[in-house]
Amino acid sequence: MKHRRRKEKTERKLEAMKANLTRLNDLAGEVRRQLRPLGQQAETARQAQGIASVVRDAKSRLLAADMVDLINGLEETSQSEANRKAERNILQQQLDENNARLTELENLQMSSEVETARSLAFAFDSVLQRFRSMLAIANQRVALLENR
Repeated sequence: MKHRRRKEKTERKLEAMKANLTRLNDLAGEVRRQLRPLGQQAETARQAQGIASVVRDAKSRLLAADMVDLINGLEETSQSEANRKAERNILQQQLDENNARLTELENLQMSSEVETARSLAFAFDSVLQRFRSMLAIANQRVALLENR
């Protein structure tokens, strides 16, 4: 009887262990089943991080290229503006010289050699008109360059 009770007790323990082992195998299978999608999600997340890194790098390169283009454009604009100012100064100097000559000729016109002075004045007037035309053309060119 003693052995039988021990045997029954041991058999019950074995049955309980088998049931626990079955439950444990079921739980392990369930965990494996749930881990597959999580592994796939982790792989997808790693790929997304790689793609995000590539996108950030591409954006950085594009911004750097845009910045270089803007700096080059600014330098070209500065040079063009300096050239226009220099051209305008030259034209203004020529105009001032012509105005000084005109004033000088007008003073000569009052002298006794009026006829000679008048012919010279006419010539200077035509030169002045040409310079005014050149100034007008130069101002138009400056305006066109400023519009660019």
